[in-house]
Amino acid sequence: MYCRILAEILIDRCVEYGAGVSITAEDVAVMMMLFKIARYITADRPTVDTFVDIAGYAACAGEICERHRRSVKNEK
Repeated sequence: MYCRILAEILIDRCVEYGAGVSITAEDVAVMMMLFKIARYITADRPTVDTFVDIAGYAACAGEICERHRRSVKNEK
């Protein structure tokens, strides 16, 4: 749910109207992981929370992918 909300915000604020860009919840989860990795690389003192956050976003992405897989399987 959180990733879907962020996807809507990103599209609303960062994509030109009519550009035809699609940002999925999976995209948001991956972007957030990359954001956390970039923060880790550039931080003076990285914290363990960074890794916890990355794991959380990875888990969200996994759940989203699994739901998508199930919905596609049920359509067949």
